[in-house]
Amino acid sequence: MLSKALLNSLKTLNILDYDFEDFIEDLRSLVKYSTTASRKDQLFQCAHQIDKLMNKSGLITKTLYLEDEIIPPIVYGEIKSKKNPDAKTLLFYNHYDVQPEDPIELWNSNPYELRVDGNYLYGRGVADDKGEFLTRLKAVEYMLKEYGDVPCNIKFLIEGEEESGGLHLEKYLTKYHNYISDSDLLIWENGLIDRDGRPVIQLGQKGILTVEINSYENQNIDSTTSKQESIRNLVHTLSKIYDNGKILIDGWYKDVKPLSEEELSTLYNDFDQNSIKEEYGISQFVNKMTDLYDINRSINSEPTCNIEGIFYDNESTNVNHYSAMAKLDFRLVPDMIPEKQFLLLKKHLEDATLKNLSISFINGVPPSKTSISNPYVDIVIKSARDSFGKEPIINISGAGTGPMYFFDKLLNIPSICVGGPYQYSNVHSPNEFVRIDFLKKTIQCMINLIGYV
Repeated sequence: MLSKALLNSLKTLNILDYDFEDFIEDLRSLVKYSTTASRKDQLFQCAHQIDKLMNKSGLITKTLYLEDEIIPPIVYGEIKSKKNPDAKTLLFYNHYDVQPEDPIELWNSNPYELRVDGNYLYGRGVADDKGEFLTRLKAVEYMLKEYGDVPCNIKFLIEGEEESGGLHLEKYLTKYHNYISDSDLLIWENGLIDRDGRPVIQLGQKGILTVEINSYENQNIDSTTSKQESIRNLVHTLSKIYDNGKILIDGWYKDVKPLSEEELSTLYNDFDQNSIKEEYGISQFVNKMTDLYDINRSINSEPTCNIEGIFYDNESTNVNHYSAMAKLDFRLVPDMIPEKQFLLLKKHLEDATLKNLSISFINGVPPSKTSISNPYVDIVIKSARDSFGKEPIINISGAGTGPMYFFDKLLNIPSICVGGPYQYSNVHSPNEFVRIDFLKKTIQCMINLIGYV
């Protein structure tokens, strides 16, 4: 049990007492690395810097590799409580890879040079996920400086392939499961702060199935006509898959797990519809939805279909074979499995007797969700409420995808998302930014969480 003296001192520990320039310089040292999937050398250099920063903060670290050392490593760190060695173990999961900076011409400054502008920090990864990683690390560092100890056991797992769907995370967790298998709670890579400064706590993430559908024509067809027919065929195919918010694939919704009454109650959360429409340049939601309950239900608990793009050979030279390809991603909810949904898609298109098509499975990550009745949910809510001074919003799932499922499947560790990126911080887009005031409150939230666990 945590001592009353330490609990009382936690209430007075305010990160405003600390020099935030140290945080900024540490973030600068990470942002400078262009850690996209295509730049392997930068990934390895950034992993080394992560290890260095964790050591500086007082953690014992180890860089973990698979047999193929071309795969970006996982950086592991831990600190055990001296006074409470039998306390709970809190695991932080973050990542050091980022999305590409394209289109570079839309950035107002170099995406790989941290820019400070008043209350804002700009650069690729400041929100997703290098800045968030530092909010966790600084919480531990400040507690060690203040008390020389932490009230619970703490572990970090920082990977370099999250933006690629955690391609090798399952292999890492299988090989190194003994490093983290004793963890009681996993705090996921980030969270969200809404327009009104309210922390949004997410209890899960949707899964994903990414596919490519290729439409091709016979070699004896004129090249120009061939190109047109392959595109027409592809568009016709897509119309058989999705229409006006509804996925038309036979049996697609069969495995969707119904929401509990308690989960349904969270769908009444309010949000600013107009600001979302403005951000995405839309005039209305799918099916002209206006009811907050219906909109939240769609975002939190319904599968989706998205056409990422349609591509074709646009060379002017005469060739005998033309094709058009569409890349689609389907977001999945519990208990949908990517491989099973892919088979349903294939059968659906075969039954529709669509000709000259090939369908490829690109990748898939199953969905994951922590029960709203899990006792750690209340602890995270209290930690966020005490640091942000506002009642948190509970989302049973985020709309995006990450490899949370592997921690649940392999290690049975409940995962909860809480953190500080502003709702409109341009994550994955040009001019990605974070607010310094929200960073400070997030560090305080992590300090509270470490104390309350």
